[in-house]
Amino acid sequence: MKLLKFLLIMLLLGLPFGVAYMVYQAVDDRPHIGETRDLNATDIERAKDLVSMHDPRKLNAGETATLIVTQDDINLVTNYVLSRFAGGANTRVDLESEFIRIRATVLLPHNPIGNYLNLDMGFWDDDPLPQLSYLRVGRVTVPRWIMVQALRQGPALLNMDEALALAMESLHRVDADMQTLSVTYLWRPDLKDKLRAELVSQDDQERLQAYAHYLAEVTQMFGSVQKVSLSSVIGPVFQLASQRSEVNDPIAENQAAIIALASYVTGIGTGQLSGGAKAAAPRAKRVALTLHDRNDLPQHFLVSAALASGGGSVLSDAVGLFKEVDDSRGGTGFSFVDLAADRAGTRFGEMAVASSASAKTLQQMMANRLGESGFMPAIVGLPENMQESEFRARYVSTESAPYRRLAELIEQRVDGCMLFQQR
Repeated sequence: MKLLKFLLIMLLLGLPFGVAYMVYQAVDDRPHIGETRDLNATDIERAKDLVSMHDPRKLNAGETATLIVTQDDINLVTNYVLSRFAGGANTRVDLESEFIRIRATVLLPHNPIGNYLNLDMGFWDDDPLPQLSYLRVGRVTVPRWIMVQALRQGPALLNMDEALALAMESLHRVDADMQTLSVTYLWRPDLKDKLRAELVSQDDQERLQAYAHYLAEVTQMFGSVQKVSLSSVIGPVFQLASQRSEVNDPIAENQAAIIALASYVTGIGTGQLSGGAKAAAPRAKRVALTLHDRNDLPQHFLVSAALASGGGSVLSDAVGLFKEVDDSRGGTGFSFVDLAADRAGTRFGEMAVASSASAKTLQQMMANRLGESGFMPAIVGLPENMQESEFRARYVSTESAPYRRLAELIEQRVDGCMLFQQR
């Protein structure tokens, strides 16, 4: 009995040291995966083509299809997604014959043990779906029984068990080959709405609906007016955000306000974004919002703000640039004016979520009915409507010195806006 008590005491005393040792072994001084490059217009074009080729909406309900993606495309997407939800993280996916290796490096807050958490996991290409083969955290190999329990219990702990079950209903087969992954799935038109409702929290759904309802009230006040400045709508919306932030997270309120505004200006109902019933979405009066008396600039501004406030400022810049490059190939033409709206919207979205103090500062300034010039730069003298041949003749590419000079001019004008002078 004494021996048992002694062993129990030693176990209890040694457990904290054991845990501390495991943590020490799991953290590294150097990253296994270096920084990934930023997205550019070419990346966005490739992603657009990929989505167009494999748009599931072209399928009939109950029809199966196979998506084939390259290793490079997977790395592009995974690094963007991870950057949105875990800043300072990078991943690399390597596809071999019947084996998938995923590595990730996460930058940790400064500490005396180490600055990086390196993950390394492998999956065997089993039939029909891959199975986890190993998991290493730093220098620690995780025992298989812990991996099994994590896979079983993890989704429930993250409140994603129903979402995962829904996704698995449509996933039939995954096969890995040399640098290529093929995914066979069953198309269910109702799945995207179910997943969206599951992944968007109830609090976020309620926030979106609160701003959508308020937008409906604000737009009704314009009566028979068909065209109003964005500043006349965005001010009241952020006044509501300021009021709601007295008891709620100002960053979350700003994100919801921006998404509601972007949904309104693009004609997408917030019910479609939150997974809520479309019938519950309020019917806002359709008013043409303008910046510099133009109907197109609010869309550029608000969509970029929405992307940036969701953690995707790099994507926001890349999407804006891709849109202009694409327009130069037969659309409305390359426009530095649109790029100015994109950059201002990106800066707006970044400021809205940078910190609680920054979020509240933006709310207060916008609630005071800051005029257009306070958040949207001047567009005088900025070239636009250039088809590809003219753009290449004048600027060669988006990497040339003449192009960069204009991009710097736009940045200076954005810096000069009153809102972005706040620190």
